[in-house]
Amino acid sequence: MNLKGRLFLAVMVGLATISALLVGGQIEIASDAINLVKLCEQEPLADCLSSHDYFNLVNGWDGNVKLYWVLSVLCVLAVGFFSPKPTKK
Repeated sequence: MNLKGRLFLAVMVGLATISALLVGGQIEIASDAINLVKLCEQEPLADCLSSHDYFNLVNGWDGNVKLYWVLSVLCVLAVGFFSPKPTKK
């Protein structure tokens, strides 16, 4: 496998990893968002946006994206390291 093939394979595995992890994490965040919307139906928008639940929801999203980005980069590096190396001819 040449260098371009290894790079392409590593990037595809990394993208698949981050996509799968984000989908799984977003299911939980989506249910939290629905609960927050139900709680904020009767409150003014400013009170809802300054609530503790809204803060936790936004931080949960940011934390998931950062964590899964790091995991996908590590996965890319692992695939690049363990994939077959080009042989010298």
